[in-house]
Amino acid sequence: MLALTKNICARYVKPYRALPIKIWFFLLTALINNMGVMINVFLALYLKFSLHYSLIQIGIVSSASGFGLLLGSILGGYVSDSMDLRRLMLFILASSSITIYGLAFAHSLLSISTLILLINILQGAFKPLISVVLLQLSKTQQHVQVMSLRRVVLNIGMAIANMIGAVLFTFSYQSIFYFDALITLLSFLSVLFFTKNLNLSKHLAPKGKTNKLAALSDKWFVLIYLCCLLPTIVFYQLFTVYPIYLTESYHLTVHQYTMLNCINAFMIIFLEVPLLYALRDIRRERIAALGAVFICFGQGMLPLGHGLFYAIALTLFWTLGEMVFFTIIILLAIEKSTERTKGQYIGIFQTIFSLAQMIAPLIGTWIYQNYSANLLWHLSAAIGIFTYFCFEGLHYYRFSIQSSIRKI
Repeated sequence: MLALTKNICARYVKPYRALPIKIWFFLLTALINNMGVMINVFLALYLKFSLHYSLIQIGIVSSASGFGLLLGSILGGYVSDSMDLRRLMLFILASSSITIYGLAFAHSLLSISTLILLINILQGAFKPLISVVLLQLSKTQQHVQVMSLRRVVLNIGMAIANMIGAVLFTFSYQSIFYFDALITLLSFLSVLFFTKNLNLSKHLAPKGKTNKLAALSDKWFVLIYLCCLLPTIVFYQLFTVYPIYLTESYHLTVHQYTMLNCINAFMIIFLEVPLLYALRDIRRERIAALGAVFICFGQGMLPLGHGLFYAIALTLFWTLGEMVFFTIIILLAIEKSTERTKGQYIGIFQTIFSLAQMIAPLIGTWIYQNYSANLLWHLSAAIGIFTYFCFEGLHYYRFSIQSSIRKI
């Protein structure tokens, strides 16, 4: 049994042994920075039960978060192809730490929404930035491993954040702001002192004339990402009405909700890489389509049961979808890009998901408050079916285009 365990572990870590130490450093930076997601994880609960905000007000704040990520993703995607990455990272991390600290003293809807907007502009710019750094520092044949490992590392950060956040939440939500500002400051200091001799500007795209609209002119790429918008809107209900529904209809405590998030994170940490390896021979668009179905039905089946164990079962279900959907989608962006357009393609990837995060709270809270939660979950299941057929249709569209080119 021990020998079998060692063999499984050896196979799991083998693809990552050849990665440069610089990549591991920036992965660690991403892990520390991603621990800041505890703000978004507990934000809806804080606004609902501590500040007594209405669902519409919660939707406004959450939409400010999504709008900030949208702006940040657009800016980060384009500037990462033309500016010194180290200086950009330092500016983003320092500004984020100061802004997060300021949240501890905000109470009005306007002040909280403004600060959340600024924080997420910075965070939205950081995500494509760190992806470009990792891709520039790795070989082409290592891109799949690096992007998979990036998601694993980010979920380790999220798991740690959930556990620490649940403890801090019992004292006060302000303590979460203090802790998040501190770890963001630590990320800033680590980049400042440990990358002094690392000139990331030499890893930028080669100088020359670059088409700033290359990604937007790629019709198939734009269509495939528009198909991702609806299931991603469903996914982001997990950060707004989903926790409220679990506390009100399933009668789960904050600690039980945190446990569900930890289950999600640990599944991604230990299962995502081997799962993607097992699915490597299946067409990627189909894998993404099935992932979307699992995400949507994981929420669509919420009205069919109740209690902690049923919530755990659904968490396992939609997490399987999350593991394959988001990784495959970003790999499609990487494969379609060139050295000069990586930032653009990854920026559009982040833009679509930021747009979804902006729209999701408004739609979700509006349906939840004016109609019923069950209607929202039924619509989620319908979106899963619709998305699957959209992906299949786009596959045949791409195939027909390639066939036409061969004939010419």
